[in-house]
Amino acid sequence: MTGQTLRDARTNAGMSQVEAAERLCVSQTLLSLMEKGERSVTPVVAERAVTHLHATPEELPVSSDT
Repeated sequence: MTGQTLRDARTNAGMSQVEAAERLCVSQTLLSLMEKGERSVTPVVAERAVTHLHATPEELPVSSDT
C-alpha cells in the first residue's frame, strides 16, 4: 500500500488524519509521514486500513511465501 492509497482511503472514509491515526493505532505525525511517502506504510497499518478505513484488500502487501 502506498502513502497515496492510504490517504485516498482516509479521505474516502471522511476522516481527518487525527481520527484515522487513532483507528490505525499510530500518531498523526507518523500517518502524515506515511501519506507523504516519507515513511513506508507497514503491513500492520495496511491491514488496519482495510479494516477501519475500508481500503480494498488488493492494496495489501503480498507475502513472498505464497
